[in-house]
Amino acid sequence: MQRLNPETLTMLFKGAPKIKRAMALLHDQWQNLDDDNPFMPQKMTPEMIGLAKQLLATGLVTAKIDFNDYQSVQAFIMHNNSYIDAGAKAVLLAPFQ
Repeated sequence: MQRLNPETLTMLFKGAPKIKRAMALLHDQWQNLDDDNPFMPQKMTPEMIGLAKQLLATGLVTAKIDFNDYQSVQAFIMHNNSYIDAGAKAVLLAPFQ
């Protein structure tokens, strides 16, 4: 079990939007986020993938995606293709290349 760094822990206690997005990513509910502009939805970024992995590593949360399983990652990308930027796709697929 990994500990959160102080910055992430502070964001968690304050209910920061980044934490909300990371949890939506882990639960594969990105499309249900309430964005300010529904015509230009928030994209998943490499930073968001990293934050989600950091939260998952604590063992306090669960995820629908298994970052260590190619099939799971590929299905996640296909399901969320319009919400993931190129950098985030690269981060997700990097362990398999």
